[in-house]
Amino acid sequence: MHLGAPLFLKQGEILFKEGATAEDAFFVVEGILQATRKDIASGQVQSIANFKDGDIFGEMALIDKEPRSATVEALTETKVLAIPFKKLEGYTTDKSIHFKIIYSILFYI
Repeated sequence: MHLGAPLFLKQGEILFKEGATAEDAFFVVEGILQATRKDIASGQVQSIANFKDGDIFGEMALIDKEPRSATVEALTETKVLAIPFKKLEGYTTDKSIHFKIIYSILFYI
């Protein structure tokens, strides 16, 4: 399976915003990213996770088909690989198999 082209982000660059349509999961090759979410009650932005080399994120949208639940921003210069959901769906509609495919691919990277 061919992964998407690597994406290079500069410090402060947004990979995706909360509420955006989700089409890919991501594997961090190099760098640090931060996920933030806006608290509805207070209106304040809260940090909910950091991702570093070797981390996978964005895969939950493959299961729930919901828009992105957070904004992800590069805290450093970052390289990520996109794992397009459409490519996984071409193999099977079984969501548990999609996760196994993602993790199997990334095991060999």
